[in-house]
Amino acid sequence: MKSDGTSAYGVVPGVYRITVTHAGKAIPAKYGTKTIFGREVFEGGRSSSGSIDLRLKSG
Repeated sequence: MKSDGTSAYGVVPGVYRITVTHAGKAIPAKYGTKTIFGREVFEGGRSSSGSIDLRLKSG
C-alpha cells in the first residue's frame, strides 16, 4: 500500500476508513460518505499483497 503524498510504500499503524468512489456512478452512502468499511494496519502482521478486494453488490 502506498501512502498518499509520499515516495515510500507503507502506512503508519492504525485503523483506516475505506471510502469507495467512482467518477461515473453514484455510490450508496454506506460505501462512500458513511462507509461501513475499515482496515486495521499493524506492525509485524502477516505478509500480504497490500491490496484489499471489495466485492460490492448493488441493492
